[in-house]
Amino acid sequence: WTDAEARAARPRLRVIAAAASAAAAASASSVGPRGGRCRAAVGLRAGGDVAVASVEDTRLLVSDRSIAVMLAAAGLSLLGFTMPAPIMPALRVQFGLSAGQVGLISSSFAAGMFFAVMILPAVSDTRGRKPVAVLALAMTGVGFLAQALVLSLGLGFQAFLLARFLTGLFAGCNPIFKAYLADVVPASMLSTYLVYREAAATTAFVVGPALGGYLATTSMGVAAPLFATALAQLVAACAVWALMEESIGLRRGFGGEDGERRGGGAVDRSTSEDKRVSWPLVLIIFAISFVYVVGQCCFSSFFPLLMNDRFGASPRDIGAVSTCYALVALSFQVLCYKPVSRRLGLLGVGALGALAIAAGLAGLVCDAVPLWVAALVYAVGVASFPATIPTLLARSVPSSRRGLALGVDSIVNSLCRVVAPLSLGVLYARSPGLCFQTAGVLMLSVVAALLCLGRSRVATAALTVTSS
Repeated sequence: WTDAEARAARPRLRVIAAAASAAAAASASSVGPRGGRCRAAVGLRAGGDVAVASVEDTRLLVSDRSIAVMLAAAGLSLLGFTMPAPIMPALRVQFGLSAGQVGLISSSFAAGMFFAVMILPAVSDTRGRKPVAVLALAMTGVGFLAQALVLSLGLGFQAFLLARFLTGLFAGCNPIFKAYLADVVPASMLSTYLVYREAAATTAFVVGPALGGYLATTSMGVAAPLFATALAQLVAACAVWALMEESIGLRRGFGGEDGERRGGGAVDRSTSEDKRVSWPLVLIIFAISFVYVVGQCCFSSFFPLLMNDRFGASPRDIGAVSTCYALVALSFQVLCYKPVSRRLGLLGVGALGALAIAAGLAGLVCDAVPLWVAALVYAVGVASFPATIPTLLARSVPSSRRGLALGVDSIVNSLCRVVAPLSLGVLYARSPGLCFQTAGVLMLSVVAALLCLGRSRVATAALTVTSS
């Protein structure tokens, strides 16, 4: 440069130097027990007239141990719910129930859970994820203990239904744990961590029914799985209370510290971001979630009937197939989801999962498709899709409303789990093919919705702004 050019460039060079210093400080300060890093970039815009710097924070706001404890608690919680599944026939015999009365066992718990997912996640937004999760797990454990005592003491069917309903009033940890991950995990990594949570849930579906069936054959009888369920809930509550860190109050920003501890020069974006909620996008996500649960209910409620009606499968055969399907889903979540999501993106992998679910459901009633192939395709779909909904919600609402949003999503799911089996049951009575094909066509609408969101500039801007 000539002397004149150097003098003219000197102000820009000072800005570049200051930006580089800030980015280097942010990157250096991110090395610590919380892991992760800051990716920094410094340069000039086209034309060389403006200096710019950006920092992408990829740190966890809590320790790895806290995340691991949360995932373990989620697995223990769901393990408790899957262990009692094999005792349904024994309960029918013990209480002398008709087929319609057996449905009351599930609906009584779901009725209580409807209020739990309506209230507890919203309370956790203000009172904290950790104390509300501990309360929910502990009281759910007490509720399952009460159910076991009702069976052991022979107190009757009405007392058992009451215990089921009261237990459901505190069974709202699932959306709280999802909100916790959304609080502490960077937006770019959230879908991966939500898949880890789904993997913990899938593990419970692999282990729980077999363990519950074994415990039911012991000297304690049908009450044994419920006692074990209570123990699992209480162990999870103790682990969360002792080892999980609180997430409410932490805010991600620039500079070396999180939240209130950030030093000078940091910009707190939480206040401005909390005002930005894309309600049309949120409603679309709720609709997608509703349709997905329809497909899920179709498989969980009518696949056993389909196996029995078409192949004369016994409960043991159905259990073996279900375990294999859960193992395939778990393997995909652990080994394949991350590289696939990196290649396709969140909306792409969600659309792929929805398409696989649609193809699997339709293939189950297609004579030209082997049953194991259709079930395998469905397993890949349910391994790919579930993380899409909570990730989209977390990116669409501010951190102060995540618990509420995920709670509303759980309410939507609960309502669907009441309505969908009844409607699909009418279709199945007419024709099994009509039932599964209807659910498959509905899942194709989810594929179309996700692809449209990917092409929508408004949706892309909303997701980008909220997750930035």
